[in-house]
Amino acid sequence: MNFDPRNILVIDTGHLADVVLSLPALRAIREKFPVARITVAVGKAGASVVDLSGSADATIVVDRSALRKGWKPLSIFRIGRIVRDVRRARFDFVIDLDSLTETNLLGFFSGALRRLFARRRGSSLDFLSNFHPKPPVEDNRTTKHAVDRYLDVLIPLGIKNAARIPRITTLCALFFSLGRKSAGWSRRCEPGFRARQSSSTV
Repeated sequence: MNFDPRNILVIDTGHLADVVLSLPALRAIREKFPVARITVAVGKAGASVVDLSGSADATIVVDRSALRKGWKPLSIFRIGRIVRDVRRARFDFVIDLDSLTETNLLGFFSGALRRLFARRRGSSLDFLSNFHPKPPVEDNRTTKHAVDRYLDVLIPLGIKNAARIPRITTLCALFFSLGRKSAGWSRRCEPGFRARQSSSTV
């Protein structure tokens, strides 16, 4: 496939557990487009997980709960600000792993020329997605693992047989990779402990 986006927005605003289970998909996107800048729109609870995954260059925190339950005028204002910030980033490709009405609209109004959305029965606005071929319609949630449902969204990109285990960099590994020195951290992150924690799975 001759497709080489350089500025990608991934929409992944689910609950914390959903974000953890989407990490294999985020890593597969990173491996597919190693030189692209990848920004993930993620909920407050999942932002740190995305940061620790090493698959994103930046995050945009989207508090879906506050937008849905908050005072309507304030929610509209916040949505407008999110759309403004997204458009300013000039993304050329959007991947919506959530594919809800509001996330599909965010992907559409991002201004990105290419849009790949998951296909969820009763939730997705398929006509706003313009990437071809399209991914398969989401399988019944009771018969397919969430990791595989997220990876299915990437099939049109030629991504198959991706690693299915979510991985994050633990705080100790991140701390030492940055070359930070602190007596408190040195006690917590002794050599034996660091070796065990350098590449953890969740």
